[in-house]
Amino acid sequence: MPSSPRVRARSYLGLAVVGSVACAPAMYDPPHPRVTGQMARGSSVSTPPPSASERPPVAASSAPPSSAPERSRFACAPPDVGFSGHGPWTTRGKLKISVPAARPLPPEVDVIFHFHFSDAARRTLVHAAPDVAIAGLDLGEGSRVYGAALADPRSFVKLLGDVEATLREQSGQPDVRVGRVALSSWSAGFAATTRVLKHHARRIDAVFFLDSLYAPYEKDEAGALRIGAVYGPPLAGALAFARRATRGEATMFVSTSDAPTIGYASTKEVAAWLLAHLGARLPPGGTVAEPARFDRGALHVEVHGGNSAEAHCAHLALAGQAAALWRARLVAR
Repeated sequence: MPSSPRVRARSYLGLAVVGSVACAPAMYDPPHPRVTGQMARGSSVSTPPPSASERPPVAASSAPPSSAPERSRFACAPPDVGFSGHGPWTTRGKLKISVPAARPLPPEVDVIFHFHFSDAARRTLVHAAPDVAIAGLDLGEGSRVYGAALADPRSFVKLLGDVEATLREQSGQPDVRVGRVALSSWSAGFAATTRVLKHHARRIDAVFFLDSLYAPYEKDEAGALRIGAVYGPPLAGALAFARRATRGEATMFVSTSDAPTIGYASTKEVAAWLLAHLGARLPPGGTVAEPARFDRGALHVEVHGGNSAEAHCAHLALAGQAAALWRARLVAR
């Protein structure tokens, strides 16, 4: 019998170090929507939905790359075991890029864009996908900055160009190109991923929402929130991509926690909405250590428990697992 996608992914991951997460709540960068209690340092204030017109798009610059050593900005991260088969971060404006160290590079190099806390995600991605370039974009707290930065379709095209230019400069191969593209986000970074899916879905081969798929609630005729009723239009791109994943045409990984939100649907509520529109149900149960899982084609959903800062942060360590599922699908086809 053929092995399951997750078994193939574990095989592909090999000796990759996923590790546990040591997260200090005081260092926690709350997502947008803002979460309650200790998750947001005692704050229970919610913020309004992001607006694409609030800020101009942030385009990556053509500044010369820098090989300055990475400095971790937070305690909430998987163990740092080095860059493995990748070179250290180089920068182009706000974009950080790590290129596979092996030479020569193939004619096309796949790339993973990770939005929000890319230093942490990089720590597992380099082991799960040593042949893939990694590009990280960190713009600060809240989803507004990510949504605004990718609102203009040309912004992502510019980021792709910056990765391609870096591949050529680092390798000395003038014809190397960007191949398949994966999008990864944690927490507030979801706004960047959903904007890219809106404009460039056919260019994307994989999407990883690491406790990162939020949505507004619906409103009634009086304008009051209908708590529990997920507002679907902002999720159109994610739903369409999930349908592709169920057919094996793309890879989608969604993880959820029980992190509470005020005025917005949580990742668990959105995952339930997503599966309901695919004629399925969110699997019951699931803990931080032992998630409940749903697999259909190349759509993979993990339901984790936990409503603390540590539980939310633990999803950063799943970046490598999600990448391994992506690479396993490509090898198997």
